[in-house]
Formats: sequence, C-alpha cells, structure tokens
Amino acid sequence: MSYLLGPHILYSRKATQLAQFLSEILDLEIMASNPSEGRILLKGESISFQVIQISAQKLPPVDGERDTILTFEVEELSHLDDLLHKVQFMSYRNGDPTALNSDKKAILHHEGGEHFFFLKDLDGRRWKFSYFSKT
Repeated sequence: MSYLLGPHILYSRKATQLAQFLSEILDLEIMASNPSEGRILLKGESISFQVIQISAQKLPPVDGERDTILTFEVEELSHLDDLLHKVQFMSYRNGDPTALNSDKKAILHHEGGEHFFFLKDLDGRRWKFSYFSKT
C-alpha cells in the first residue's frame, strides 16, 4: 500500500499574500483561487499547499514561535544559494523593514555537512531550506 500526501493546509491572516509569496519562492502554480471562500490552491511538481484565510484571533501571534518547522532539501548547493538570494530580494522588494537587519534577514549557515537557512512567513511559520554535502 502506498500513500500520497495531499496539500499541506496553511491557515493565514493574509492568504492572498502568502500564496503569492510561496508561488514565487517555491515556483508553485496558483491552480485555484476562491476569494469568496478564502481558499487558494498551489501546486508544484512534488508538493502542494492549500492556503485558507482565517481571522487573526484564531492564529498564534506573528512574532511568537510556532512548534512546526517546514523543511525542504535541495539537491545542489547552488540551488540553495539561488533560493536564498530570491528570498532576500523579495523581502527587500516588498519593503520588509527587517530585510536589511543582519540579525533578522535570511542568512546561510553551515554546520557539519549541512548548509541551511530559515525564514518566517507572514504568519510566523518557520521554513528551513537545506543542502546536505555528499562528501
């Protein structure tokens, strides 16, 4: 028996902005958008998300820490570098006041054989992007 993972459901205060952000960062296609219901479906080659609009009172504070980290691995270090530059540029372009703050912006780290960086989305979720050296 095999299982297919359905769309990851992400509740958001700003569903449209989150969907656009994920679409640009992860090269996902916005497949269906139903603004009246507050639902947006995003699909990529191996992953999909459903972003659902929800009131701010039903979500943890944006500046609070969440217990979930969404982790992605890339196959090449150059892909991780490209993704990091894309994230930094988007933060700058969208006027994120922390984009130029060295302790808040996405920075590449290296521990052991892993290269990685973290980012927080509009709702405070943490995302980790990694590359593991094969040598």
